Amino acid sequence: MTLKFLVISDLHLVPEGRMSMSLDAAVRLQSCVEQINARYGDADFVLVVGDLADLGEEAAYLRL
Repeated sequence: MTLKFLVISDLHLVPEGRMSMSLDAAVRLQSCVEQINARYGDADFVLVVGDLADLGEEAAYLRL
């Protein structure tokens, strides 16, 4: 049996209304999820690893 894993790494989300290095990480994450759904619907697992929140702020984790 073969399993397909996808990995999303180092989101660096920030609280609503803020940017991380001039990027809106939440918008990029949404786009990533849409691409996964469109192209890799047969994946068995999606792992989200690394730095999920840019500065570890509670508001960033709540946004996630």
